[in-house]
Amino acid sequence: MFRAGIPSRTYTSVQLAKTLKQERLVDLSSDRLRRLLKKNYRWKRTRMSHRHKQDPVKKALKQADLETLKLAAQEGHLELKYLDEAVFCLWSPVSYSYSRVGEQKRMEQTPKRYGNRISILGLWQPGERFEYALSQGGFKGESYIKVMDWIAHKAAQTLAQTGRLTVVVQHNGSLHTSLLVRQQ
Repeated sequence: MFRAGIPSRTYTSVQLAKTLKQERLVDLSSDRLRRLLKKNYRWKRTRMSHRHKQDPVKKALKQADLETLKLAAQEGHLELKYLDEAVFCLWSPVSYSYSRVGEQKRMEQTPKRYGNRISILGLWQPGERFEYALSQGGFKGESYIKVMDWIAHKAAQTLAQTGRLTVVVQHNGSLHTSLLVRQQ
């Protein structure tokens, strides 16, 4: 039920009452449990997270780099854009769970789910524009490289017209760091 003092899954009040009775010999009705939980917990959507994979030192260094880039973009020295992929599928992993007031329950993502899906690779420049590419089934190395070539072509045009470099910020996902992508 708990891993390092943190619930390792989400629970409804009925499930939690049953688990407490079986594992802790605490006998509460689900209604009573909900009333007790409402004092310090809220019923809210659980968030998927990869936080456990992050190196805090590297993250702090990258955050400082990003702040420098933001300042340069605000002063008009460069074009700063953010790239990310969103996937939409029929399987909905979102669930609700009780969590302390002011906190959000996070569930580590499970292994890959199969099925039809649509992916959007979005390029956002705050306050300016949003551009995107769509793919059925998700982006792979070759399709990602095509999108990056398109972005590079547009960046070359921006440089020629304005003299400003374009910087694209993206996370360290496997698509962005694959061998095929790094060879380009």
